[in-house]
Amino acid sequence: EGAADRDYQIRDCFSGDGPFDDRTLVVITMGGNDISNLTQDGAGDSPERTIEESWAETRAFVQRMRDVLDWLKEPGRFPNGVYVVFANMYEFTDATGNVSSCPAAGVVGIDDWSDPSALASMVVWANEQYLQMAVETGTDMIFMLEGFCGHGFERDNADSMCYRGPGAEAWFDLSCVHPSPAGHHAIADMFMAVVRE
Repeated sequence: EGAADRDYQIRDCFSGDGPFDDRTLVVITMGGNDISNLTQDGAGDSPERTIEESWAETRAFVQRMRDVLDWLKEPGRFPNGVYVVFANMYEFTDATGNVSSCPAAGVVGIDDWSDPSALASMVVWANEQYLQMAVETGTDMIFMLEGFCGHGFERDNADSMCYRGPGAEAWFDLSCVHPSPAGHHAIADMFMAVVRE
């Protein structure tokens, strides 16, 4: 799927003869694939992208999110109002940057970065931008990064800033980026807590 196709996904969902005169709830879950692509393309001894190109991709996916929120929140688009709930991006290393902590990392094409702090900076920056967007657009944002921290593949690492203690549940499956059943349940709980407010 190309960038042009992605740009029209939201518009296509709300085109045609839908009941868009009703009050509308839009729930957006995302982030895992953005981080996965960023991690894969900037990793290894011969990365597909330079650090500068990875920053450009980070800025691009953040801008796409801003464009989506602006489009959804455009006055008059939903005459009786729209509530948007989206999530920031989670990651599976529990803030350690140790991407090889996922047992299947090599199989799914995820390799260590020569400079893990660069990847961490991109993830932190993107999440800061998402929070700023939420404030500026009056949109609810789920703190999925913070919720998942301590439930990744370094969850037993007592030196991780996300350490929750022994026996923390894993919320990622062996793909390294997709939630396990417990992770999906946690995401549903996070979103429903906001929707019920």
